[in-house]
Amino acid sequence: MRRNLLLGNWKQNTTRASALELLGGLKAELEKYPTKTELGVIPPALFIDLAIGQQYTSCFAVGIQNISKTEKGAFTGEIGADMAASVGVKYALVGHSERRAYFNESDQDLTEKITRCFENKVTPVYCVGEELERKEVR
Repeated sequence: MRRNLLLGNWKQNTTRASALELLGGLKAELEKYPTKTELGVIPPALFIDLAIGQQYTSCFAVGIQNISKTEKGAFTGEIGADMAASVGVKYALVGHSERRAYFNESDQDLTEKITRCFENKVTPVYCVGEELERKEVR
C-alpha cells in the first residue's frame, strides 16, 4: 500500500513562540481540513517536545533534523536514535545537503545513521538530489 507523507523541516528558523504559533496554525488547519496524508514537522531539537505535545491526530508526526551515527558515548551535542525514539520521534532526516556540505558527512556516516534509525524504529528520511555549493559558515 502506498503511503502519502508530507514533512516540513523548520531548519534553524524558529523561537519557542514562533514554534507554538506554527503548531497552533497547523492544528487549526487540520481541524478544518482533515486528511489521510501523514503530515509532520521537523523542528529544531529544542522544540521537539512542543511538537510531540501537539500530536492531536493520528496523521501528525514529528521528526528530528539530525541523528547521531553513534549508539552512545561522550559526543557532546549529539542526539542518539534511542533518545529520539524515547520521546516519540518517528522520522529522522539523514543526508541533508547542508549536513553533507557543511559537516562533511560521508556515505559511511549516513549508512551508520540509517542503521541507528532502524535499530531504534525511527524511520530515516534519506535526502538525495540537492547539492549545495560549499560556503563559509558564519
